[in-house]
Amino acid sequence: MNEDNRTEQAEQENTTESKSVRRITQPKKKDITRLNPLWFNKLCGLALKYGTTLQFAEDGTVFGHSSRGSSTAVFYDTTEEGAKEWITEILKLSPKGAVFPCEDIFMNKDTQNILKSYANAPTEKTNGEGELCAYAWFDSVTRTLHLKADGVTIKTGTLVKTAPLIPQHVPDGDIPDMVLRDLIPKNILSLLTNCLSKDDTRKPLKRIYADKYKDVNAVVGTDGRKLCLFVNAGLPDDISIDPTITPPLEIDGYKSLRIENDSKEKGKENTKVYQCTVRFFKMTDGVVLSETFVDSAPAGAWSIVSGAENEEYGGSVQSQSLANVLSSVARLGLVDSEGKNMLMLSNGKITVQSKGADLAVFDADVSLPEDIQVHYSYEVLNKISEMGVVIHQPTKRFGAPLFAKTDDCYFVAMPLKLA
Repeated sequence: MNEDNRTEQAEQENTTESKSVRRITQPKKKDITRLNPLWFNKLCGLALKYGTTLQFAEDGTVFGHSSRGSSTAVFYDTTEEGAKEWITEILKLSPKGAVFPCEDIFMNKDTQNILKSYANAPTEKTNGEGELCAYAWFDSVTRTLHLKADGVTIKTGTLVKTAPLIPQHVPDGDIPDMVLRDLIPKNILSLLTNCLSKDDTRKPLKRIYADKYKDVNAVVGTDGRKLCLFVNAGLPDDISIDPTITPPLEIDGYKSLRIENDSKEKGKENTKVYQCTVRFFKMTDGVVLSETFVDSAPAGAWSIVSGAENEEYGGSVQSQSLANVLSSVARLGLVDSEGKNMLMLSNGKITVQSKGADLAVFDADVSLPEDIQVHYSYEVLNKISEMGVVIHQPTKRFGAPLFAKTDDCYFVAMPLKLA
């Protein structure tokens, strides 16, 4: 066979192979079920927000496991327009359930990028009659999702046929309304969150917990050095929130389930032993977030607040004067990114220090004995100044914490340094 014949035969084989691939990956138009992309577009955006992939159960439930909490599941709204058509098509391709956009059930960088391509697709364009131009379909053989939008066809994700990993506890029935932002003011939520630990090895101190103060329901946030307690009789008496998982300002409903098992200890066979608490949060975007957690609330928060409230004070800082100084500190670029600069309170002065050296000294309405100097971080003083009340500093007892309160909020912070 000469060179020309071999080349011609190779081209024919390549052409035949290409046609075969096209037949497999591009079904005929009559075999395509066109889907309105808007619901799925929104669903992918929510999955990005909560850090999950998407799992479709055979009963029509759509959920994901959050990458931000080991026992956190996110259940997505399937009552919105377009959801039924999508779920029907997905279960037609995979009756026992499926995972999207690949076999991974937890979010990673690759799945994040795939979901982002569908979430950000330009699906809003309409024709002259107001009909949506964009549409989507699943390839019936490869189960790749094609989304045709304004000048682009996206096909980065694939529906994987597999039984979903269904959470042990799922929402059952209605979740009672509880709009947390109506119970706790936004600035107080910020103060509570700011008091939490940023150390991932201290997970119990990364949460806002329910508490009581003077027999009234309350919530408390603390990292062991600073503490904020807010009182409101309308708060649930068992709520617990990790703000990095559940945005507090978006909570619209709440219920909890306490899990107890029979004791296996000899002589206590008829008693129940606490195992964990399952909490369900209804969010403003229609999502229901469930979290299973073994409660380990910080003990004695009420006694710390009570002790600070009854302390004998010898010093004070006026909040407006403090706010003015802090504004100047920020404007002059005296706030370091690592938070190592300290603010020293002394009689009539606030001094910004770094590694023991004075960077700037401000006149301020600070009342302290001449021989007392107290150091706090910029972050702590900035947050407490937002309460708009007089800040008290004990001077009789060495190392006693700063204290401020309103009618329903109490703040306590240990000094970084006391001289």
